[in-house]
This record gives sequence, C-alpha cells and structure tokens, in this order.
Amino acid sequence: MRVDLSNPRSLIRRYYLFQALSAVGFVSPIFALFVLRDLTYPQYGTLSAVYSLVLVGGEIPTGYVGDRVGRRDTLVASKVTMAASLLGFVAVDSFASYLVVYVVWGVGIALTSGTGGAWLYEVLESTVGEDQFTTVRGRGQSIARWSSAVTTIVGAVLYGVDPRAPFLAAGGLMLVGAAVVATLPRTAQFESGETAGPSVREAVPLLRERIARPPLRSFVAFAALVFGAVGASNQYVQPIAVAVAEGVDLAAIPVVGGVAGAAGTASFPVEIPVSAATGLGPLYASFAVVAGVVSYYAGPIEARFGLGRVLGAAAVALVTATLVPLAVPLAAFATFYGKSRRKPRASARGRIRQQGNNHQN
Repeated sequence: MRVDLSNPRSLIRRYYLFQALSAVGFVSPIFALFVLRDLTYPQYGTLSAVYSLVLVGGEIPTGYVGDRVGRRDTLVASKVTMAASLLGFVAVDSFASYLVVYVVWGVGIALTSGTGGAWLYEVLESTVGEDQFTTVRGRGQSIARWSSAVTTIVGAVLYGVDPRAPFLAAGGLMLVGAAVVATLPRTAQFESGETAGPSVREAVPLLRERIARPPLRSFVAFAALVFGAVGASNQYVQPIAVAVAEGVDLAAIPVVGGVAGAAGTASFPVEIPVSAATGLGPLYASFAVVAGVVSYYAGPIEARFGLGRVLGAAAVALVTATLVPLAVPLAAFATFYGKSRRKPRASARGRIRQQGNNHQN
C-alpha cells in the first residue's frame, strides 16, 4: 500500500488532535476516590503494583507487536483496549473485578508506550526531518495537558452527579481517539519492512546486555527510584487534598465558585453538588496547565541544558518538594505541582531494534 506523506503538516495536525483526545482527564481528579469507595488502601496499593508489573512485563512483547503489526494499528488497539478498561470501571464492584480492569488498562498503556513516539519519529524522518521530533512531540504533549485541564474540571463535576459518569466520558473520548488514529497513515519504514527488529527471544538478552552497561545501568536505576517514588506518592494526592478541603468553603474559591454558579444558573436535569471532589477538578486542571507549559518548552530546555542536567535538576526538585511538607504541611500543594510534570518514560525499543540490526549485520 502506498504511504502518502506528501502533506506532513496535515499529519502533524492530526497527531496533535490524537494527543488532545488521548487525555484521561475526566477520571484523573477522582480516580483514587472512586476506587477507595469499594477497596481499602492495601488493596488499592496491590492493584497499583499489579498494574506496574503488567506494564513492565508487557514492554518488550508489545514493542514486538508494534514492529510486526505496525505503529498505527498498535495505537488503535491500545486506544480500544484502554476504552474497554475505562468503560469496565462502570461495572466493577469487587477486588477481583477491579483487578481485571487494572490488568486491561496496563496492557493498553503498554501497547501505547513508545509506539506513538516511534510512529511520529518515523514520519518526521521521512518528511521534515527527525530533528523536529522533540519539538513536535513536546507540543503534542502540551496539547494533551491542556485538554486534560478542561476535562478534569468537567470530570470532577460529573463525579458529583454520578461517580461512573467520568469513566463513561473518558471511554467515549478514547474511542473517538482510536478513530482519529485510524486515519493516520502507516509509516514508509513499516511498509518497506524496515521496522522489523529482533524477535522477543532475541530482544530479551539484548535488553539485558544494554541495561548492564554504564551509563544506561545507572540511569535505569536512577529513573526507577525517583519516578517510582513519585508515582507511588501520587496515589495519595486526592485523599490528602480532600482531607484538607473538608473545612474549606469551596464555593468561595473563584474557579470552583464560578463552575458552581454556572451550573446553578443553567438548566440541568439533575442537581450538580459542590463538594471536595468538585474542588479537585480545578486543582488537577492547574496541574495540567503547569505540565503543559513545561511540555511545550521541553525541546528548547533539553537543547539548552542537556538531558542529563535536566533530569538531575528534576530529581533534586522532586526530592526536596517531597521532604519539605514534613516540616511545612501546606507545602504539600506545591509538591503536587512539582510532580505534575514527570519525564515521560524513555522507550528502549528503538535502541534494541538498532542493536539487533547491528548483530544481524
């Protein structure tokens, strides 16, 4: 099949639209609250651990799927899988049912991990040049964050109406995103067979060999420790924020009050209450705005200071922001903002593929 890359700007715009539709902001501000209605903290932590194991264990197999099936079709499959998980939350009522939707969600994330970036890199390589990758991807991630800023506010309001409503909205949006991805072309590299890398059996020892070498060995340990700790602590943002907000007049907060006022003057078939969960919408929206600004300038920042310095500074800032609230509890909110923009996980698939080609040659 002929791959039409004659209009790269149109493709990049569709990529930006795909990023805007990839946000799961509807459920972001209320996810922990939703789960903790039915489960205990130990069960919640167990589900997070299972999700992480599925995600890590699925990296190489799903990377193989991306090489063999194609980046675009893998992205479509990932969005459909994630939509199925989000819609599955509507029916969960036990630890076992939560476990199922968590596993499905982990598979969906593993399928999309690195695949979108790989598709974009190959398209840019064939058109405007791969040197534009960091800039275009950073802008795409910024658009996704701005989309999250809007959907988080709406999601928190929907949660007040029906706790299942944000998951219905997020699942529907994910299916629309899958339809948009289906309009993207397969890359020229895939059509010519250039994406065929090592098999899963070949990739495992190659990955082990690469990780065992410095400096990648120390970088993997560094990233796992810092961002793993950040991911674990992020689970407590919502319970902590709700506990703090219990004694606050939320309607007096400008953004929350504005949303409540608009809802009060409009004609809705149901009453929209203002609660601590409603206040999480603007809070998470502000996280997304901060993260969106940083994502937009990711390329210039990396070019100016270098990836190593940026990661080192980010780690120091995150550790400091995590420790300060022990002495000044209110500083926890500043910590939430510092954690709102985590460095995306770097995909080793391209390196593994290149290493495999070198071995074959």
